[in-house]
Amino acid sequence: MKNSIKYFLLGSVVIISSAFQTSSFCDSAAIKSELKQELKPDYRYDSSSITPFKATGQFQGKKIEVPLFDGEKYRFVFNTKGADKNFQIYISNKKDGAKSGKFLYSLKEYREEGKDLYVFEPKKAEKLYITYIVPPSLENPSDFCAAFMIGYKL
Repeated sequence: MKNSIKYFLLGSVVIISSAFQTSSFCDSAAIKSELKQELKPDYRYDSSSITPFKATGQFQGKKIEVPLFDGEKYRFVFNTKGADKNFQIYISNKKDGAKSGKFLYSLKEYREEGKDLYVFEPKKAEKLYITYIVPPSLENPSDFCAAFMIGYKL
C-alpha cells in the first residue's frame, strides 16, 4: 500500500512539473498584453486562446471553432512568436467534411520576415474555423505557443 502511494505521489509530481515546463515557454500574461495592444483603440477584448506546441518532429494541428454574433465587427489578432517559419494559420467558414465553404485567410499570404503579430478582420459575422498546422521541423525544432485574441468593435 505504501509503495502504491509513493508511486502515485511521484506520478503526480511528474505530471505537475511537466505542466509547469509547458507554461515556461508560454507566458500567457505577456502574450495577452501584447495582443490587446493590437485591439486598441477601436476594439474591445472578447476572448483569447493560447495553444502550446511541443517540438516533436511530426505534423501537428489544432482546429478552433469561433462563433461570431451577427451585426458585430470583429478583429482577430495572432501571435506567432517563436514559431517555425513553416507554421501555418488558416481561417475558413468550412467545417471539416463540409462540401461548401471557403478559406478566408492564410498566414502563408501575409507572412513577413521578423513579424510576429498578424491581424484578420472578417467581412461578415459567421461561424469561423481557425486551423493551426505545425509541420515537422528539421532545423532547430523548438516549443512555442500559438495565440489569438478576438476583439469586437465598440
